[in-house]
Amino acid sequence: AEIHKIGEHPYAERYETTHSMEQALKLDDGVKGVCVAGRVIAIRYFGKLAFGHLFGFSGKIQFALQKNKLDERFAQFKKVVDIGDFIGIEGEMMTTKTGEKTIDISSWTFLSKSLRPLPEKFHGITDPELRLRRRYLDLIMSPDIMERFKKRTQIIKAIRDYLDENDFIEIETPVLTNKASGALARPFTTHNNALDIDVYLRIAPETYLKRAIAGGFERVYEFARSFRNEGVDASHLPDFTLLEYYCAYWNYEDNMNFTEKLMKHQGRIPA
Repeated sequence: AEIHKIGEHPYAERYETTHSMEQALKLDDGVKGVCVAGRVIAIRYFGKLAFGHLFGFSGKIQFALQKNKLDERFAQFKKVVDIGDFIGIEGEMMTTKTGEKTIDISSWTFLSKSLRPLPEKFHGITDPELRLRRRYLDLIMSPDIMERFKKRTQIIKAIRDYLDENDFIEIETPVLTNKASGALARPFTTHNNALDIDVYLRIAPETYLKRAIAGGFERVYEFARSFRNEGVDASHLPDFTLLEYYCAYWNYEDNMNFTEKLMKHQGRIPA
């Protein structure tokens, strides 16, 4: 209700940004009209002045609010914006006395209200099971987890680029099959109502990739989401991504040599 009273929507439709957090941090002092958006992860009030941090995909950035510049919008911010909320801010780049790049806010927009408080900042999420079940919280509270996801994307892209450069063709094979094949594992079973038959979630893409080779392809690969109805632990999930590639006219030594080159190529990815 308070958000509506100040003319804002608790869940805004969109917000136009000019920079990511990472890009804004590289701007010179004095650059005006910088618009970024993100989640408020810290706010500190000092009378007519306030500092806070916005967190986004590319990092975090400090912002400053001055009452003499924002007038009633300063009090409105203090009244409706809590840690965990999403806001959009516009302002001028500056560097504080402590040397931190900061956006001096000239205007702000409420984007999304967080209905539940974030975990306590110092300890974060200590329960391992809770971290896995509520991955979104872990991403917010643990920046290293976000970096791990980014690294995974870089690794997959590097592998895909290397395979493409070596004339491999990426194809998609069926996820639902009438026979579990390609590995020795217990499959997940479901029922196809249209055909009135039981089908299986694939345990591996192997047989269909080999059919593609038999059909005339010479080099094929797939990053295949695979499913195995077996044990679960920290390193084994029932659904996972599996890379398989096949080449006509190669023997096992050719495969070994190519895999070694692929791994060396991966070693050039920045840490």
